[in-house]
Amino acid sequence: MRTHAFVLAVLGTLTLITGCGGGSPTDGGNGGGDAPFTASINGQAWTADELTLQVTLAGSVDFPGSLTISGTQVQSGSNYRSVILALGFIPGTGTFPLGVNQGTTPGGSGSVVVVAGSSFTNYATPFSGNAGSVTVTSLTGSRMAGTFTFTAPPSLGAGASASVTNGEFDIELPAGFVAATGNSRGSTMTATIGGQPWVGATIVPVGQTGIFVVGGQNTELSVSVTPTLPVTPGIYPIGNGTAGITIHIIDLQTADSWGPAQGSTGTVTFTSTGGGRISGTFAGILGKVGGGSTLTANGAFDVRAPGT
Repeated sequence: MRTHAFVLAVLGTLTLITGCGGGSPTDGGNGGGDAPFTASINGQAWTADELTLQVTLAGSVDFPGSLTISGTQVQSGSNYRSVILALGFIPGTGTFPLGVNQGTTPGGSGSVVVVAGSSFTNYATPFSGNAGSVTVTSLTGSRMAGTFTFTAPPSLGAGASASVTNGEFDIELPAGFVAATGNSRGSTMTATIGGQPWVGATIVPVGQTGIFVVGGQNTELSVSVTPTLPVTPGIYPIGNGTAGITIHIIDLQTADSWGPAQGSTGTVTFTSTGGGRISGTFAGILGKVGGGSTLTANGAFDVRAPGT
């Protein structure tokens, strides 16, 4: 989806620069003012030129609350800057993380395209779960307004990140936009692991009612909740892989893992295991696979059940 947003922005910019067509984009809007999409990029003011603003649906009936907002500030045919927000599962007003997979999780990603002569750089938020945030301050049947901030490293190679601050948007919604509500809302998984906050960027449940795996990961850790037997709402012990519920945490940088090992204790509380949602909390001390220091983990999950 990030690639789709990037291509959308570049195509819109090229259309403007080459002079192909004089009308405004099909799904654009003027936001009720002269500057419906603005921000600061590395401290420099940025405003999307009105003719470049595009707001498009980004998904299907299975991905409600999803859209892409893109705009470009053109200084010349070979110098311009674009900002893209790719959002998913927006249920209404509130604050949602950037640096998450908008195909599974409320929030989304942010990116910046900078073209300066022969230099072309694309900056994109990684799936870290905490690259920034978007706050929807108003959502009606026809308009969405809000603010955003994010930090995005270069997509290729090393170099300084793009810092986007003071972002604002006030846009007309494309026909067919539907907020993500009820069982169709996206999946969330958050925790405090080893004393540090963790936000799942991509969250995927697998299985069926009562027998499933709830898994989430970001660029640092993978976290999964796996019942060893069918479960219903209630409190279950954290086990070592042969009894109870397994909490499995993997450090994606070192491959160290905790949970399915001797010494794991705690509980998982399921508040819902059917009806389209799997939700609950967990708290425990996890033994390290192969021996070593234990890891404390306390978290919560609220995900779309498999097949919904």
